[in-house]
Amino acid sequence: MIYLQRGNDGLTHYKIGRQILENFYNNNYVEVLRGNSDVFYFMPGMRYVNSLFMILFGETMLGYLLIVAFIPFIIIKILRRLINKNWSIIIFWCFMVFPIFESFGFLQFYLSKLAVLGFGESLCYLFLFLFFLLILPKENSSFFTIKNTNFFLCGILFFGVVILRPNYLMQILSFYFAFGFFIFYTYRHGIESEHHNEKLLKFILMVIGFCPILLLLWHNWHFGNEIIFLTKASTIAENLKVPPSIWLDFIFGLSKFQINFVNLKIISANLSTWINYYEIWLMIIYLNLWVGVFRKNNSYFFKIMCFSLICSHIPYLFYAGDHRYTYGLWTICLLIFFRDVKEYYFHKYLIKNFTKFKFDKEFSENFYRFLDPLRR
Repeated sequence: MIYLQRGNDGLTHYKIGRQILENFYNNNYVEVLRGNSDVFYFMPGMRYVNSLFMILFGETMLGYLLIVAFIPFIIIKILRRLINKNWSIIIFWCFMVFPIFESFGFLQFYLSKLAVLGFGESLCYLFLFLFFLLILPKENSSFFTIKNTNFFLCGILFFGVVILRPNYLMQILSFYFAFGFFIFYTYRHGIESEHHNEKLLKFILMVIGFCPILLLLWHNWHFGNEIIFLTKASTIAENLKVPPSIWLDFIFGLSKFQINFVNLKIISANLSTWINYYEIWLMIIYLNLWVGVFRKNNSYFFKIMCFSLICSHIPYLFYAGDHRYTYGLWTICLLIFFRDVKEYYFHKYLIKNFTKFKFDKEFSENFYRFLDPLRR
């Protein structure tokens, strides 16, 4: 793999990170806060992350690669909680070695490659997976039984996700919305009303953890005298492939039984980077999210997760859904699908055809000895 390949944003993140560190050593703290930009254009978080890594590991990418090496352990712990010990090991080795699910970004090689190139996505996805693990309830338990500190840490992780990849803001805001609506709904209908204050506290702690995101707004206003929430890259034509005006014009034309083929071509070209017409496997995983929202026997936590994941796909109607931008999103969708296969689809549709198959069947002792990375 090419180390910090030229022509990519990774070199820019690395250069700015080095300049921030130089200003820090020269006691120029105002320039440290400025981050070499009056108004953020490139992703704001990676420059500061690179500065931290350089303090600890020098002018190398070793710190980043070391952090990314922990992702597989997070993945298998999520799998073990979602499925079981046996199948989590098998799917884990697909993540590590066998690219069966590579279309979903479910492959450690991809994450390592992005880290070598200096992109912020790998660290962003580590935060995203860690959030999922921290808030993921154990089997047959409510996610409100999870510690308050976990909810606060999840808010901080949300902050880390957004400053590394702002296109995940939609997922996070929709998660907050669904979470808050669930608290309001249970209070209004008297469901577990004795725990309402505890639920509200967890929600508030998660919001407080995410509050540092306002520093980006302050930075752009203070140094650039512009009110821009995240980065000004969100409005340029190179990123905003299909402005809302094109969608409105196309939909308005359809209402008159007219098709604007110019707009249709623009929309189709952008959608094909998100889900191409032949990628049936992605469509199945996406449709499973809708099933997860509406099926009655699904837990509230997974309803909230499915809703937020559905909403997180909305930006790619307007912005390019390049693979490196969506790897983390598709991986979470895939993990939930694995859980639904075991908990729902198998028992409802497949068990009649596979009567002798058991998800919890024990494998040989040697299987666990050589292949189980957790050894338990």
